[in-house]
Amino acid sequence: AAAKKHLEYFQYTDMDFVKIQYEQQYEPVDFIKKPADWSKLIPKKLDFYEPQLVTVREIVKAARKDALIVMTLYSPFMWAGHCATRPVLLQHMEENPEAVKKGMDALIESQLLFVRACIDIGVDGFYMSTQGSESGQLKDPGLFRDYVKPADLVAMREITSSTPFNILHVCDYN
Repeated sequence: AAAKKHLEYFQYTDMDFVKIQYEQQYEPVDFIKKPADWSKLIPKKLDFYEPQLVTVREIVKAARKDALIVMTLYSPFMWAGHCATRPVLLQHMEENPEAVKKGMDALIESQLLFVRACIDIGVDGFYMSTQGSESGQLKDPGLFRDYVKPADLVAMREITSSTPFNILHVCDYN
């Protein structure tokens, strides 16, 4: 159904590329109560993404000859906010960023599985949505520089080395 709606929108608007906006978020986890709990976050395996990958396969198969296919990809920091809520994530980043980094590393590992699967399927690029340095989010800008940005760059390096058409979107809705 998701692929069908994406393709209907693409055909209706006569756009030059298809931006896939179907995303599976990490579910909130109730065990993250303190910064040390981030180390308990287990990377999702590729089967977690299979419903989304089905959509990607169908869209690539149907539209690749007519358009660029771009997959939406949220940053590990944004995914971490889905896991523990944004206020908890920000508090833990302020208290112990090294502990939070352990969870973000798990998210990065999982994200790379998804990115590589999308590349293998044939996407032309990614719409990489990131955030974390907005005014007032992290009291210490060094936390963004030392933890959020490096996490984002892992996937960004992977996609720019493998796909020709990538868009960086700096999301500021918070």
